[in-house]
Amino acid sequence: MIRELFFRILAGIAAGGFIMFIALTILMINDINPSSHYLWTQMLGSILMGIYFAISALIFENDSMSLLSATAIHYALSIVVWFTIAYAVGWFPFSMTAVAIAISTFTILYCIHWFCFYLYYKRMENKLNQSLKKQG
Repeated sequence: MIRELFFRILAGIAAGGFIMFIALTILMINDINPSSHYLWTQMLGSILMGIYFAISALIFENDSMSLLSATAIHYALSIVVWFTIAYAVGWFPFSMTAVAIAISTFTILYCIHWFCFYLYYKRMENKLNQSLKKQG
């Protein structure tokens, strides 16, 4: 379990770093030169989010929970962690409108991401079932 956790943390750091690299590339293309303090803060936020999402996916591996329960717990934890990090690093200003837009955007992207993973695993399940039927 510790080994799995370690590799998930590394994967999260890599994912967060990759997303930050894309953001930095966009800044570079637009000739925007933010301060090193700003870049450090943004990188830290991206890495922490990457680590969180890599580790929190373990919730879905708990066989004693229904998919609905796992999704509800994961979403609730994710929105709290994301909101805390996003606000701390300044990904959106703190106003009612900005918070409503940020939470709505997060929720929509979360649903799209969840649905894509659901379809992927459903397709894998169907392939495995077909493979078992051919063998049996």
